[in-house]
Amino acid sequence: MTNIQIDMDNNLNCNKELKELQENPMFKFSMSSLELFHPNFLEWLFDQNYSAFLKCFGIEVETNKEYTIEREFCLGSNKIDGKKKNWITDIAVFAKDKNNDDEKYRSELVLIIENKIKSLPSKGQLEAQAEFAGNNCKKVLLTLFVLPKGYDCKGFAVVEYKDLIIGIREQYKNTKYFVPYIEDYCQMVETLMQIINKDDVVEKNKKGYFTFHYDSDDLKSCGMQDAFRKYQAAQLAQIANNEFNDKIKYN
Repeated sequence: MTNIQIDMDNNLNCNKELKELQENPMFKFSMSSLELFHPNFLEWLFDQNYSAFLKCFGIEVETNKEYTIEREFCLGSNKIDGKKKNWITDIAVFAKDKNNDDEKYRSELVLIIENKIKSLPSKGQLEAQAEFAGNNCKKVLLTLFVLPKGYDCKGFAVVEYKDLIIGIREQYKNTKYFVPYIEDYCQMVETLMQIINKDDVVEKNKKGYFTFHYDSDDLKSCGMQDAFRKYQAAQLAQIANNEFNDKIKYN
């Protein structure tokens, strides 16, 4: 039988990354709310060039349509345990035929983005959003985390922030805001991902013991201690699954 012993130390080895964050003006702006800042910045990118924005998520713009964006859009509602539950997506993008003047004509929902900076969505959340969004809408889970293997995304396409940054740099490189704003944002996200997804978050020694490098007090200064703990919990769940899955017998 395999035993797992969890030892904790306070060695993240990310002083360089933390210093870079503190010197990044975009990170300073984001500190009011990390969860809200990123969708708001993405909305600003859409407003600068919606064609470039949609290409970052693999959607080609149709010239005969006009596109609009909404934040905190309610996809629909249902009842859970007798209480009404509204299913809100962080970003919704709509397309409407430019040649259709009928006031009753409804814009088509073409993209929803569920943005996750400090946590992972529940499977129930993704399932409900996918059902209300419909089959003709592209559904994206945008995450700062590397998802655990086998994570059920319920039909959502997973886009990691590192891939989004590549798209942003490519699509927006010729805009007037690229150097002062967009590149600062890209550098900030890259640094956050270096901290959260460090390869040595979990280490296993020759005796089979695991060491979790937990969040130091310095992480509190950049508002990422909760996200780091949740990432460690996901790592621990994956370890337990890998170690015990083939040893569990079901009657």
